[in-house]
Amino acid sequence: MLSLPDFDQLQELFRDPIQRRYEIIRPLILFHDRTATQRAEETHTHPETVGLFPDSVEIVPAGSRPRVSDAVVQELKRLKGLYDGFTYRELVRII
Repeated sequence: MLSLPDFDQLQELFRDPIQRRYEIIRPLILFHDRTATQRAEETHTHPETVGLFPDSVEIVPAGSRPRVSDAVVQELKRLKGLYDGFTYRELVRII
């Protein structure tokens, strides 16, 4: 993998503040190889401007969770078993 250019070298290329902020945060999001505090030291910024959470908080992506409760799923199966001709709109009205 190619190494990232030094942040000080990149600053000369920034055209607006949004681009600068993005480049500060980007390695944290893409690579997960450093903490917000380490990135703040590299970019000469305050750690709170780099990371939204302190280093002690572990960020875990939420897995897929069912949107419909098990009771509703069971009732849908029961209604479909009673009559196969229900439309989705009719099933929603019944439930």
